[in-house]
Amino acid sequence: PPTKFQQALANKRKVLGEEHPDLSYSYEGVGQALLGQGNAAAAIAPLRKALSYEDSEPEALAITGFVLARALWEEGKERDKARAEARQALERYVKLEKADQVSEINAWLKAHQEDPPAPKKARSKKARGSKRKPRGVGM
Repeated sequence: PPTKFQQALANKRKVLGEEHPDLSYSYEGVGQALLGQGNAAAAIAPLRKALSYEDSEPEALAITGFVLARALWEEGKERDKARAEARQALERYVKLEKADQVSEINAWLKAHQEDPPAPKKARSKKARGSKRKPRGVGM
């Protein structure tokens, strides 16, 4: 079922038209809500759409960019793009002289310098070979 943000976005699009810059905030809200629900993969498209409205306020673009970075990271397929989005958001915050946000993104980038190691797959007993003697052998 659509979230309240998704319903509001659909209504806003009908009234304003798809190209209205105010839709950026609605797309960002949908993305934030989906990410907050643990659905990073679904959050990416609305966040990218929000960033496509280049006439948005610089701070809104910075916010959306960092949310997109976190969604991309959590989704796990575009880690380099996640770091790039975070760096772009960082640049926007530096220009806006937003020290708290600059510190937050710097800390995030430091913590996300490298991709996490891939989980080790458990080898099957067949692959490991059994150390037990077959029944009836060596008795």
